[in-house]
This record gives sequence, structure tokens and C-alpha cells, in this order.
Amino acid sequence: MMDILKDLYQGRITEEDACDLFGQIVDDVHDGVYGTDDEGCVNIGSIMGMDKYEETAAAQSAPLSVISRWRYEGWPDKCCVTGESIDYKQWYWLVRRLPDGSYGLMKL
Repeated sequence: MMDILKDLYQGRITEEDACDLFGQIVDDVHDGVYGTDDEGCVNIGSIMGMDKYEETAAAQSAPLSVISRWRYEGWPDKCCVTGESIDYKQWYWLVRRLPDGSYGLMKL
């Protein structure tokens, strides 16, 4: 099984490599390489070794390097706007790019 975030975090691949792998997976999905679920969908995040929170962050344009760091070093636990406590496993958040170029979670 592939684990792009682990490989990225451990330096076995670069962010560019990770993006290339993602592109290859998308191409493979279009070519029918992967099976579908009962609704005819393919879970690309699962193929990449991502959980539902990581998939959500990626879908909100968080860079894979940021998501991999969150996985291994801890997800943000404060809203990047208000400073309120946030538990990413409770949802109700959006990924937000901050003025300094870093990323955080904004509580909804």
C-alpha cells in the first residue's frame, strides 16, 4: 500500500514527486485501474494512504508537505483566526493559508 505522506515526511520523495504520484493515480483512475465502491466512486485519498481528515485538508488545497507534517508533528489545536481551541477530528474547520505563508485551521 502506498503512503505518500509518510514517504514525503521521511524525505524519500519530494513534494514534486508526491504531486506527480497524485497525477498518476488520477490518470490510473480515469483508465479504470482501480475498482469503484457501490456508488461508482474511487477513494483517491485511500489509495494514497490518507485518512479522511488528511483527504479533506488536501481537498482544501493544503500542500501535501503541510499535511504530512500535521500527521507526524500534530494537527493545529487552535483556530488560526480566533485562537479558540480546535479539534480537527470534530470537523467544523477549513484550511487557511496565513499571511506568512504557513497553513492553519480556521474554526467554523
